Amino acid sequence: MFSSAGEIKRFAPLQDHAAAERVILVHGLLMSGHVMLPLARYLARQGFASILYDYPTRRATVDEHGACFAAFIEKEISGQADSPGQVHFVTHSMGGLLLRSALRKLSPAAWAKIGRIVMIAPPNKGSDVAEYVLKNLSFAGKIVKCLPDLSSVPHSFANTFPEPDSGFDIGIIGGRYDLDVRESSTHLTHERDHLMLPHAYTTLLFSRRTAEQARHFIVHGRFERVEKEKGEK
Repeated sequence: MFSSAGEIKRFAPLQDHAAAERVILVHGLLMSGHVMLPLARYLARQGFASILYDYPTRRATVDEHGACFAAFIEKEISGQADSPGQVHFVTHSMGGLLLRSALRKLSPAAWAKIGRIVMIAPPNKGSDVAEYVLKNLSFAGKIVKCLPDLSSVPHSFANTFPEPDSGFDIGIIGGRYDLDVRESSTHLTHERDHLMLPHAYTTLLFSRRTAEQARHFIVHGRFERVEKEKGEK
């Protein structure tokens, strides 16, 4: 049995630590929690208690990772059961699928604490890049166990696992220049809001605008529309 969680990093808010709402950040495939550091630090400066969830992406399927993530969420919530605040999430890429899997495994008590969710470049309908790699490198699925789950083919995990229901506040940020996850693959049926920013798959994580939009959705339940983004979905 593998251990999903790596080192967990926490960033305290600048003020009102005891009363701060928490944001759990989850990285994507072949990455580590370090790529989420800019977002975590920004959210901490904005008054949230930021938590980086780290996991070894190659070692398990998405649903196996999701089970471990669900256990982490349950522990995080039960450890601060008296806290009035909610627990929010910011995910990148495969991290969004981990969260989708974890949400279906949580207890009703944990569900009640779930706040708003921001998914950045999530392959909710799979990734054509994952499918291309699997077609051209037959061994890839053995080295990266979750890769078949991320494929854009109709029978993949991404395309067959039930979507979150309308009870969750989910905002999705896509990259206009993302060559890994097409815009059409990012959408969910019950998403609250969707925004495209002028960035690629990884550079989205290091954009100040991404951080600002993530915070805005967590606070207001919608993205902020500035003039240059008018007309974007």
